[in-house]
Amino acid sequence: MKDVQFCYVKKNNGVATVAYKVLNKQTVEGSEHFVVEYAAAFCSPKDQFNKRLGRAIATGRLRKSKQSIDSTLLVKDEPKSGKFAQIARALNVVLNDSESTAPGWWA
Repeated sequence: MKDVQFCYVKKNNGVATVAYKVLNKQTVEGSEHFVVEYAAAFCSPKDQFNKRLGRAIATGRLRKSKQSIDSTLLVKDEPKSGKFAQIARALNVVLNDSESTAPGWWA
């Protein structure tokens, strides 16, 4: 997929590979924010992490069952230190949300 980027979130000795695509960038009241489509692949602590496999699974999920977030809404109280940091923090919040589609060991 074109313009797909990746970030990794570690938790409970497991790793989530997150594929995301920035749909648009807007400036609202002097603050940049991004609407992002994302999907994640989770590697259990029992398995050996494989970056290539995680990227392939996350990209496939992004094609089929992506979700969208507005990065500013999730991190509006945190200082901004660039586009990637803002998006990564937003995705981290989503992955750690109680309504996340993450596996049980992730919680």
